[in-house]
Amino acid sequence: NFISLFLILATILSISSISAYAEGEKITEDVVIFDDGSYFVTVMIEESITPRATTVNKTKRIICYGSDDEAKCALEIKATFNLNQGTSISCISATYKTYSYVSGWSIDSPSSAYKNYTSYAVATASGTVKRKALGITVKSQEVYVSITGYKDGTYK
Repeated sequence: NFISLFLILATILSISSISAYAEGEKITEDVVIFDDGSYFVTVMIEESITPRATTVNKTKRIICYGSDDEAKCALEIKATFNLNQGTSISCISATYKTYSYVSGWSIDSPSSAYKNYTSYAVATASGTVKRKALGITVKSQEVYVSITGYKDGTYK
């Protein structure tokens, strides 16, 4: 019975480890903490990738949290890359999206851009986190989030 139980558990564990990240799963990349207790968390949102795909979509988001650990607002970059693996990569589009989860917090003046280089390409979204209380800005912090694609097919 012990051997049967061991084999069942081993099978379950091996099946569950086939895919390290599920599509749509958020992988934390960076955390920045401010003196007032608020903080920004940057996450890459994993999407399914077809092996040998030449067009790849990637999404990354920076989420702004208050000192109460509640998400307040976010800025997202979604980029499309053309990949000729091992030879070249280029970004062909970059779009931003903003999210406001609570009243008084927002991303002002959002924008997106991309730039192509010889061995990598970068897509960036930027804006300013604004927190208002009674109509007065009490916090203003510039934010940006970027995705870099490399010709070897890796993304950061």
